[in-house]
Amino acid sequence: MKVELIKNNGIVTLVPKENITTANINVLMGRIDTLILNNTHNIAIDFENKIDVHCAQAIGMFLSMSEKTKEKGGGFFLLNVHGRLLSLFQFSNIRDKLNIFDSKEDLNRWIENISGAMKMVSSTELRGNILIVDDEKEQLESLRMLLEIEGYRTFIASNGLEAKVQVNRFPIDLILLDINMPEMNGIEFMKIVRKEKMDMKIIIVSGYPSFEYAAEALRQKASDFVTKPYNPYDLKAKIRECLLNQQPTTNNLQQLEVVSGKL
Repeated sequence: MKVELIKNNGIVTLVPKENITTANINVLMGRIDTLILNNTHNIAIDFENKIDVHCAQAIGMFLSMSEKTKEKGGGFFLLNVHGRLLSLFQFSNIRDKLNIFDSKEDLNRWIENISGAMKMVSSTELRGNILIVDDEKEQLESLRMLLEIEGYRTFIASNGLEAKVQVNRFPIDLILLDINMPEMNGIEFMKIVRKEKMDMKIIIVSGYPSFEYAAEALRQKASDFVTKPYNPYDLKAKIRECLLNQQPTTNNLQQLEVVSGKL
C-alpha cells in the first residue's frame, strides 16, 4: 500500500494513495504501530485524495490507535473524512471518540490553541491552564508568549462563543477575558460561564475600564480587572495570586468600587 508521510507541527501525517480495504488495512496499521514504537505519538491520517474506507474493521483499528497514542501522551487524528467513512460517523457515536477534523487548517488551528499540549508536556509539570480571550490577534499572541515563558499552558479564543467551546473542551484553571468583542462580549460570556462553572477564576483584561463594566464584572464574581496597556509584572503577579487562591495585593475592581460609589 502506497502511503506518503508528512511531518509538520510535531505530527506525522499518513496520506494513503489508494482506498483502504481488507487487503491493505493491516499494512496501514502496521505503519502506524511502527511509528508509535519509534516514539511518534501524534499521528494523523489524511484522506485528502478522496481516499475512502471499504472495510468495517478500519473503525475498530482507528479506535485502537487512538487509545495507543493517548496512552503515550499523544493523539490520533483523521482529516478530510468523506464518503462511506463520513456517513458511518454521522450515524453513530464513534465521531465523539475520535479526533476528526475537516481539514489540515482546522487541525493546525487546534494545535495552536492547545500549544503546549501538543508538545506532550505533562499537565503536572505546568503551572496551570489559562484561556486567553481577546479579539485582537496581537494581544492574544503577546499574552500567550508572556504566559508560556512562565510555564503556563495557554488556550486562545477571539470571542465569547469560541471561549465557551474551549471551556467545555479543556480543563481551564483561569480565564483572561477582554470585554469589548464581536459576536459575544466578555460580560455575556461571564454570565454563561457562571451558570455552569461557578468557581471559574476570571481576570478581566480590557481597555474599557468603565464603572459600568467594573460593576457588572463584580456581580459576575470576576477575580480582578486589569486595564490595557497592562504592566506584565503586575499581571503575572495577579495570575499567580489568583491560581493560588490568594487575595490580590491590590484589587482594581475594589478600587473602582470605592471611587464610583455605585457598588
